[in-house]
Amino acid sequence: MSEEIKYEPVFGPQELFDGAMPDVVFVSKNDETGEMFQYTSIIIALRDLVRYQGYADFIAAMRRIIKTPVWNAEDQKAGRLPEVGCEAKCKDTGKIHEIIRVKGGMVTWWDNDYVRGFSMFEPEFMSRFCPIETTAEKAQRLENEWVIQQLNADILPILTEKQWRELHRSMRSGELKAPGGVMHHDLKTESCYFSAVLDGRKRFAIRFNDDRGFQAGDTFTKHEIAKHNGIETGRTINGVITYVTNYFQRDGYVVFGFKLDGE
Repeated sequence: MSEEIKYEPVFGPQELFDGAMPDVVFVSKNDETGEMFQYTSIIIALRDLVRYQGYADFIAAMRRIIKTPVWNAEDQKAGRLPEVGCEAKCKDTGKIHEIIRVKGGMVTWWDNDYVRGFSMFEPEFMSRFCPIETTAEKAQRLENEWVIQQLNADILPILTEKQWRELHRSMRSGELKAPGGVMHHDLKTESCYFSAVLDGRKRFAIRFNDDRGFQAGDTFTKHEIAKHNGIETGRTINGVITYVTNYFQRDGYVVFGFKLDGE
């Protein structure tokens, strides 16, 4: 059973953790020299801060590491049941539920609609529930579907399956422009990011690319949505993508630069 790692800010500017190892929980920066110190132990971090108190001024930040068990496709294929805390998707409804009890071959999950738990024996649960598709799994599935489609399309038959896969990954990364000309993308953007674009502080975006195919020259419309309910506010911004790269991004993601209409 794998684990998903998330971070919860405790205090301080969290950008100090940029480039830090996954298990680092405390970072301090010498405000005068810019030297960075990373800690996996809060006790050692506090000891050092007390030791150097009065000798230098430090900027510090702390975060909490939250590890959540993840039930994946390999676990299901091997017949392993999810652990408590995992999430699973109901095939019938498409809803995602948290597993709250696993005992004696019985799996219990929480249903927010009914505000109660429901149980199933292992065989029925395994047939009616499936793991949530990860970003990497989705990227691989979309790549497989695209390659199969091209192999069956009877075009450019001189390309092998390996070559089609390399072509697909090049287009995903933005290194190669796909045929078909300029595309337009309608993008939902939370208010905090929308405002940063509006006042000129933000001219880049990080987006999942497998279902979009972002490329330089594509146009877009950003639709502002409220963070608390995801409903569009009615405000929009139009622009054009100027650069796309997947450098140092999670699998399936790209970062692209852009300019707004009139800039």
